[in-house]
Formats: sequence, C-alpha cells, structure tokens
Amino acid sequence: MNILIHSNNLFFNIGLAQCFRDIQETLPGLNIIHSLPLSHFPDPAGLDVIILSLENFHDYQAAAELALRYQSLVVGFTSAGNVRRGRAFFADTLLWV
Repeated sequence: MNILIHSNNLFFNIGLAQCFRDIQETLPGLNIIHSLPLSHFPDPAGLDVIILSLENFHDYQAAAELALRYQSLVVGFTSAGNVRRGRAFFADTLLWV
C-alpha cells in the first residue's frame, strides 16, 4: 500500500516520523511518501491513499482540487487541532487507512 501524507505543520511532521518508524517495522509492505509542500506533489500513479493536514484556506483549496482530480484515491483529512493529540492520533489515522 502506497500512502502520501502532506502537512505544512512541523508538529504533525515530527509525530508522523515517530509513528512511521514504529509502524513500518511491523508492516514492511507499507510505503509512505511524505510530501512537503503541495506544490511538490508527486505523480499519483501507484498511490492508494492520500492523507492531508488541513490548516488554512490554501490547504482546503488544494485538498478539494486533489480530491476532484484523483477521485479513485481514498483521501483522509485531519486538522491542526488533531495534531495536539500526539502519537495515538497518528497510529489511529494509519490504522484507519
């Protein structure tokens, strides 16, 4: 499974990095691409899931464009408020995927 995760939030990025180290040790088939910023969005060929952190109008606008353009992908959304929950949130998000 190939997952693209985007965030402009430093705390979200730190939490994701910690979570990925733990999860990828037990799920070697999980390939996570960390994209920063959306202007450097990679080719979506081969992606199964996109998770976006939405923090301002531009993030919401970009998310809407991605969701419309790549309708076959599962798109998950989170917000800066969820970032404060810590590692449990990141694990729950990836388990949802």
